[in-house]
Amino acid sequence: MARKKFVLNNGFKDPSFLREKLALDLMNDNGINAPRCTYARVYLNGSYWGLYTLVEAVDKTFLDNRFDDNEGNLFKGDPSGDFRWYGTAASGYYNHYELHTNETANDWTDLIHAMDVVNNTPANLLADSIHARFKTQNLLRAWAANNLLVNLDAYLGSGHNYYVYHDSTANEWRWIA
Repeated sequence: MARKKFVLNNGFKDPSFLREKLALDLMNDNGINAPRCTYARVYLNGSYWGLYTLVEAVDKTFLDNRFDDNEGNLFKGDPSGDFRWYGTAASGYYNHYELHTNETANDWTDLIHAMDVVNNTPANLLADSIHARFKTQNLLRAWAANNLLVNLDAYLGSGHNYYVYHDSTANEWRWIA
């Protein structure tokens, strides 16, 4: 299957070049939504530039391969997607999330609704509200894997480099490591 887009990473702060590959393999092998990863020797105009990790892009193709629906909104928590309530205006979330699908429509109402549920639901109703809107098993498995691997370049560390996808068919949020 041909890919239109991929990500090359240079192993910043990981001279072993193993952490990202092992982490993503572990997640994929355990049913956690995560991109696939391999290695690539990169040449540009015949000159060797070095070894990189080649990571599958999290985009519509990724969504199409993983879920029954690829029409929903895909948000990347970046630079600080902290799941906090910033009010009902979409502009309050622009500095915390990036919309990666349906950019022309620029409709953030589903993310705002999810933030409202997470932050403003009374404690006695919160568990049921979260379970009704999120694939919580996958979310918890991803968080456990990030904790196990001490991945501080994720939601649990710096609040970025993760995705949430609103599956419009199931009307559920999917966590993507």
